[in-house]
Amino acid sequence: MYDGYSSWIEVEHYLKESKFPTAILPIGSVEAHGPHLPLLTDSIIADAIAREVGKKVKAFVLPVFHYGTLWSLKDFPGSTWIKSETLGKVIYEVGSVLATHGFKLFVTINAHVGNNDAIKEGLRALIKDFPSLNILMFNPDLIFETGRKYVESKPWYKMYYHADEIETSLMLFLAPESVRMDQATKDYPEIPLNFDYKFIPWKKLTKRGVIGDPTLASREKGKKIFEEIVKKIVDVIDKEITYLVESSAKTA
Repeated sequence: MYDGYSSWIEVEHYLKESKFPTAILPIGSVEAHGPHLPLLTDSIIADAIAREVGKKVKAFVLPVFHYGTLWSLKDFPGSTWIKSETLGKVIYEVGSVLATHGFKLFVTINAHVGNNDAIKEGLRALIKDFPSLNILMFNPDLIFETGRKYVESKPWYKMYYHADEIETSLMLFLAPESVRMDQATKDYPEIPLNFDYKFIPWKKLTKRGVIGDPTLASREKGKKIFEEIVKKIVDVIDKEITYLVESSAKTA
């Protein structure tokens, strides 16, 4: 794996020797995750997944981009965000540089739901302007779908999860020193009327910035969730590269 600690010479070598140069950008957020998890929870999770995937697919892993879009938890002190259009431009500009340098596949691994639309807009603009750069996008729904298989607690509502058993288990595995389990408490707020159709700041839902039950979290669950997420992403990337390489050979 190549990353931000590599020299430009090493990255140049990778671009020349790799059959399909791939760059991975992990994207997180600076956001309240209850009193028991750090503000950088999403960034820590995205970065760890990206780095492990990068090792397995032999990719260039960019430094994690910490700042995302944020509205739901904006009223909690420490939560810090950028505008959606700003994030979209960041994704576009990073991708355009990678394309110029010769990367053929750009992968985003995002661990913050609020980033989804902005990332998508940036990637769509890249596809339009740099058709030779192939794109893969992984979002937090993969974390939720995988995590549900290993946790005991029920989700609050649909796919809503935050500082819950899933994220807390992942953090107990990835950065246990940052988890304060003595301050973890469950919170299942009453579901507001017409919640799917309204904009409700989460400060009105949860006073602690938690949706779900983190008290049941464990390192063992986090390890299983993490390893399965990595495997799923690696499988997708491997299949995509194989397909693209074979397609290119047929048209050569």
